[in-house]
Amino acid sequence: RRMAEGLPAMESVVESLVASVAQRPMAEGGPLPSRRALLGHKSRCFDCHFQPGSRSLVATASEDCTARVWQAGASGYSCLATLRGHSSEVLRVSWAPPSLSAGLSMAAGSAGTDSEAAHVLCTGGADGAVRVWKVAVDGTAHEEVALLDHGEDNQVYSCLFTDSIAGGGAPVVIAAAGSKVNLWDLDATSAPATGRLIAEWEYASLPSGQVYGGERNAAQENYVFDLQISSLGASHTLIAAALSDGSTRITGGHGGAVHQNVVALTTSDMVHVTSVSWAADGLSLACSRGDGSIVIWDTRTWRSRGVLQGGHQRPVFGAKFHPASPHFLVSWSSDGSMGAWNTSVSAEDMDAPLSMFSTREGADYPILSCDFSSAGDALLIAGGSGSGNSFLGTPVWLHDLPTALGDA
Repeated sequence: RRMAEGLPAMESVVESLVASVAQRPMAEGGPLPSRRALLGHKSRCFDCHFQPGSRSLVATASEDCTARVWQAGASGYSCLATLRGHSSEVLRVSWAPPSLSAGLSMAAGSAGTDSEAAHVLCTGGADGAVRVWKVAVDGTAHEEVALLDHGEDNQVYSCLFTDSIAGGGAPVVIAAAGSKVNLWDLDATSAPATGRLIAEWEYASLPSGQVYGGERNAAQENYVFDLQISSLGASHTLIAAALSDGSTRITGGHGGAVHQNVVALTTSDMVHVTSVSWAADGLSLACSRGDGSIVIWDTRTWRSRGVLQGGHQRPVFGAKFHPASPHFLVSWSSDGSMGAWNTSVSAEDMDAPLSMFSTREGADYPILSCDFSSAGDALLIAGGSGSGNSFLGTPVWLHDLPTALGDA
């Protein structure tokens, strides 16, 4: 029933996905599915993303204090740029939408890079810094455009570009550092660009919430572990925040302002929320949790549609809806496992995944981040154990997927 309801093509979709990730032949004696290694990072990779609208460019963030931009070529993916500047591990990386890239000027002395022909990214580190970068399309130059300092005691758990909160389509970076969310307006008229803090807020812990971190969190801060944005139009945005007190908060922003009237999504057990993910149609929100489960919320009513559980044995670090299939969800965990789920079924049928699988490396490769390409024809998998890596470094895996995923 979990397979049949809602997505009739999902059985073949799951079979192809599992074969690709686990590196199993689709038929006995057949070839192994395509898998490519992006090699260069010297330690674990915490984050990975395709450039929006393209699968030819990839950005990764690593424990080795660098972020990298990779570009597809005739012989695979090669490193276009290595972004150095953080004094500690780089936890997050995010692409700027193409509409914002042209508005961010390159710092002076940048080898003549044309601002119209460059990619813009931001990185967030354990050093409390968000750094904004511009990378020339041909890779001949890259430059730090702006530094947004959140204090060295605040690790940056999320950083994103958006142009739907500030009025006039101005480039804005929203970042979660420690227990605070900061909204930065980037002044592209200066060189290097500067950031102006236009909003800052915290989410008070709920009375029934958990204190995450025990003795390590003596101040009992309510950490913001993830932020994700769902745009409801040119001037209306919803911001979902994953919090350590076990709640997910929804904040609205429109007309150039952020409104603090929030919706608090909670469950009775109040397990800390590690990450959030919006479905492409905006009608569902997946909240990954520290007990190995995922809660699916209906965004029209803000009521839970069910809990996905019975698959992961350790915290779920993230989950992502397929870009063309708003009910097909892939999750991943630090135990090296991945799960495939159909979220269109009834709550009582969400008690088990369609399939559990892992990379060929299994538990030796804890999975810390995944991303679908915009067309759904490729999947990135990043992670690593942080020890025992070969001299070539820790790979980020890129799997080609059948186009049938986009039809499910």
